Amino acid sequence: MRVEQVTGWIMVPLWRSQPWMGMLLHMLIDHPRLLRKSETILTHPCSAGGHPLMGHTQLMAFLLSRSPFESEAYRQRAQIFSWHLGNQVQQNSTGHILEDGQTFVVEGTSIPLLPLCQTS
Repeated sequence: MRVEQVTGWIMVPLWRSQPWMGMLLHMLIDHPRLLRKSETILTHPCSAGGHPLMGHTQLMAFLLSRSPFESEAYRQRAQIFSWHLGNQVQQNSTGHILEDGQTFVVEGTSIPLLPLCQTS
């Protein structure tokens, strides 16, 4: 995606500490979606069972663009909806996930992780 400068969806595990997470968060152009937790959502084509990691993690869907203009426009739109009463937005992306695990922070903007069935 970075080289071709395209827009598209990518599915990734909800792994907070991965080094690629910050890069993906900066490429977002819509709220990320959280897929319902299911041990059979990801299977190996040669086996009938689910992937062993699916018992411990969830998958997220990210709509990404390499265009910095699209990403910035999304963060400006998201900021309007990002304020949660009683919560203070973190100031940097180093600790980019709040304790509830359902919100990211990118450049001071709170990005909610929505259930897949919810639209923005």
